[in-house]
Amino acid sequence: MKQGLRQLTKQSFVLTPRLQNQIKLLALPGEGIRIKIKELINEFCEEEESKEFFLFRDILLVDRYKSLLKPINTEVTREYQIIEKNDLKNTLLDQLYILNLKEYEVTIGEYLIDSIDENGRLDIDIDYYDITTLILESFNLNIGKKEIEKVLREIQNLEPVGCGYRSIIESLMIQTDSLEIEEREKIKINEILKKFSSGDVDVKKLDQKQKNLLKLLRFNPGQGIGPTDKNYIRPDLVAIKNSKEWEVTLNDSFLIESLMHKVKLSLENTPPAKKKEAQSFMKGLERRQNTLLSVGKYIVSKQNRYLDGKEDLVPITLKQIASFIKVSESTVSRVVKFKYLQLPTRNIPLSDLLEKKVTGRSAESREISPNQLMKLINQIVNSEEKSNPLSDQKIKKSLKQKYEIDIARRTVSKYRQLAKILTARERL
Repeated sequence: MKQGLRQLTKQSFVLTPRLQNQIKLLALPGEGIRIKIKELINEFCEEEESKEFFLFRDILLVDRYKSLLKPINTEVTREYQIIEKNDLKNTLLDQLYILNLKEYEVTIGEYLIDSIDENGRLDIDIDYYDITTLILESFNLNIGKKEIEKVLREIQNLEPVGCGYRSIIESLMIQTDSLEIEEREKIKINEILKKFSSGDVDVKKLDQKQKNLLKLLRFNPGQGIGPTDKNYIRPDLVAIKNSKEWEVTLNDSFLIESLMHKVKLSLENTPPAKKKEAQSFMKGLERRQNTLLSVGKYIVSKQNRYLDGKEDLVPITLKQIASFIKVSESTVSRVVKFKYLQLPTRNIPLSDLLEKKVTGRSAESREISPNQLMKLINQIVNSEEKSNPLSDQKIKKSLKQKYEIDIARRTVSKYRQLAKILTARERL
């Protein structure tokens, strides 16, 4: 054995089941996470009627409803457009004003409509006492819940039908009543919806006619995204453009945090083993949420000009992201997988904002994406002398001199062909 040569002890890293589960959490899509949270709540939390549990149950119901109507073996839509909509509140107000209502009822309607979010849900914290006080001060008139509910029913039957709902099932039933079908069919659908909300519906027992009728209903009437047989994706992240920059937030982060807080409070008298397992899940979930948000913010900040419609995607690698947020590349790969980002007009897979770069021949070569490279090659070819077209070698030289892009000739040839540009000989 040569002097100085040492045999190193081989080391292996064993993943415990608990660590494996935390790693799996990173890759789970939002729907999978919600199923896990539901299991945790069912095991450790007593049933209660708090705002958090109410909203979470509604979200779970939407997940189940769209799964019920999704055809077998249907591919998940990679991107869907959010239908450009007029301001929902103004749309409802315009219709409210042409109804045959008394002046104080119009005021009630204005208050209710102002409390409806963009999906069509009535604010869960709305206080009818505020409305009765407003009417008393404005009209010297005492009203009760009955008068408010009457106006709310009018609003719920405006277009789009089903807005102003307190629960998803309420909206679906209102929409059912508006369908131009026989009364016995409406009764049948309402029975199905009631059973579905309690988890008692058997999909196999629904005939095709019933399924087709259910597909006419929308679970988010305010946005006009439907029918429900479309593969609606609940986004994991939401990006909003402020005056100067894009802001990225987790979708419904407040809800998850609040639910986890209630689970923690319920773990006090739990056996140590189960308690440790639940705490491990919550720790993994927190890591997932924080990592997802950090990754989303980084990607959107790098692609802000693309999102503004001013430039093509710029190259971003998993290595770059991992280095910036100080995690491994495999972690970034998992957290990007199956995650969706909501933009003002569409939902897209977060991975669609990742753009590979064209490999340069030197470290000094400017980073460029395939689309950007094809555009530059096209510009160079368009400015060449028609009687003396440039060869791939000369295009390569021009890219280096003008744009500091140092790539191989065969790379130029590859992307020239992708840009559907003929060879120099064929361009003569």
